[in-house]
Amino acid sequence: MDTIIIQFLESNILSHFGCPHKIITDNVAVFNSKRMVEFCKKHNITLGHSTTYYPQGNGLAESSNKSLVNIIKKMLEANKKNWHQNLVNALWADRVSSKKSIVMSPFEMVYGTDTVFPTSLAVPIMILLQEAGSEEDDIQNRINQMIHLQQKKEEVSQNTLWLQEKIKKIYDHKTKA
Repeated sequence: MDTIIIQFLESNILSHFGCPHKIITDNVAVFNSKRMVEFCKKHNITLGHSTTYYPQGNGLAESSNKSLVNIIKKMLEANKKNWHQNLVNALWADRVSSKKSIVMSPFEMVYGTDTVFPTSLAVPIMILLQEAGSEEDDIQNRINQMIHLQQKKEEVSQNTLWLQEKIKKIYDHKTKA
C-alpha cells in the first residue's frame, strides 16, 4: 500500500507542484512505514501526524467534508447509480468554491489566481492584453505576481487564525457549560 501512496505522491503532487515542506496524515500504519519515512527523508519532507482528537482541525475537516457531501448529493438527485462518475466534478466544484475559513477557494490558494471559466474569459484576456502591451518586463511581472500571492497568503493566515480563535471560543464555551 505504501508503494501506491508513494507513486501517487510522485506522479500527482511532486511532478505538478514540487516537494511540499510537510505532509500531515492521520496515524494509519502505511504513513509510518519504513518506505514512506525514507521517501520523505529523500525529498526533505517533514512527515507530520494529526492528533486523534483536535477540535479546531477536526471542525474544519468536518466542514469541508460536509460541503463535499452536499455537492455530491445535489449532483446525484437525477441518477444515484453513477456517483463515481460525478465524483471528479464534485471535487472540482468544491475546490473552486470560496471557503469561509480562508476567504478564497482552495484553487486560488494553490495557484494564486481565481478559476477562469469559458463564459468569463473576456475580462482576463483583456487584462492579459493590457499587461502584454505595458512597459514592464517578464521579471517585473513575476515579482508583482509573487508579491500579490504573498499578500494573499498572509490574508489567509490571518483569517485562519481568526477562525481558529472563534472555534476555540465556541469549544471552550461548550465544554464549560
